[in-house]
Amino acid sequence: MESFYFLSVRFFEFEDKKASKTHKKITLLLQNYVIDAFLLIHMHVVNFHH
Repeated sequence: MESFYFLSVRFFEFEDKKASKTHKKITLLLQNYVIDAFLLIHMHVVNFHH
């Protein structure tokens, strides 16, 4: 079990180095999308209640 965890950690480290730029872009896009969606829902709820 420990060896499997170690292997998966090594694999994720390798994958992260290989795709770090793409990963950062996707993460930023997702963060922006989630924030935009949250703000839109929040504004809609606030406007709906007033």
